[in-house]
Amino acid sequence: MACDQPLGLQLAEIIKREGITNRTQLAERCGKSVSTVQRNIPATLKRKGNYATGSSIRLTPREGALIEGGILGDATMIKNPRGAAFRFDNKMKDLVDWVALELDRLVARDSNQRYSQHRPVGKTWFRTATWKGDLDDLWVRWYLRGDQETSSKQIPDGFRLTPLSGLLWYLGDGSIVRKSTKERSQVIRFATNGFALAGLTDILKPQLVDILGCKGNEITIPPDRRVRGYPMSGYAISVPARYVPRWLQFIGPCPEAVPSYRYKWDYRKTVRRLWRKDELDLLGKYWGRIPHATICNGLGVTYEQARYPAQRYLGIHKAYSNSGKPLRPDPGADQRFQRDLRALKQD
Repeated sequence: MACDQPLGLQLAEIIKREGITNRTQLAERCGKSVSTVQRNIPATLKRKGNYATGSSIRLTPREGALIEGGILGDATMIKNPRGAAFRFDNKMKDLVDWVALELDRLVARDSNQRYSQHRPVGKTWFRTATWKGDLDDLWVRWYLRGDQETSSKQIPDGFRLTPLSGLLWYLGDGSIVRKSTKERSQVIRFATNGFALAGLTDILKPQLVDILGCKGNEITIPPDRRVRGYPMSGYAISVPARYVPRWLQFIGPCPEAVPSYRYKWDYRKTVRRLWRKDELDLLGKYWGRIPHATICNGLGVTYEQARYPAQRYLGIHKAYSNSGKPLRPDPGADQRFQRDLRALKQD
């Protein structure tokens, strides 16, 4: 087998010559990931289950907006000859559970339906069943037409950003960050690594300009320096600090069922704060050992205000996740923090 053959031809040759269909074994043979192998197996050689013909489904406007907002972020659609399915991945289980509840109607529980998919329990991903109809049409709009083996996605010409699609996009790929130049004000950054620059500038940016009521040159799309190996993509969208409240008003409040991402609504015009030495000592002693909400509430600061000195003055760069869950569990740290906090306030 020639190593310079396209991956699809390599896989076809292995399957026909050796009869190997297991995706893990094929990935090991080719030195690729399982997902890459799955995308490149010719459609005629993919395994087919003994299921009935795929059913058709019509999406409600709310379901369609959630799916499109997910595709703008880290979600994807899975295509096969019988239809398409939607898969949503996120590190926070409460967000996955909320999306799963909103799209519960798209989970097939009838074993006679092709690729029936039950809602996963205890997972940080959610996948619908495979459906024809609107779900299949969405795949055609967002993914390269006529190519069922690629995972590349594109922003379709007719896409319109709505509060609901914007909400899920922001929950998945948006964040409020400090400006690197002043360290005093905040901007919203959207990670849009999976899209080509043309779709961002021609379709998405004009809609953001209209929603925020700003000038076109105020929204920037610089290369995301955290991304490597994207010749035509790897860009991030930055919304100026003064328009952050308008964006949060457009998408509405954080869903009550998703407490893990409430900090993304914690907007302040100024995130810098003058810290006393005893406050910094207390912050350095407990940052990463108890939930950040406990520290922030005790000191009367926001998450962004506390994270800044933790990183800059205390040298704690990766000792805390955005979830606020302690990475160095200490059963008695909560009680000791409250005792030290009372002593600090008395002083």
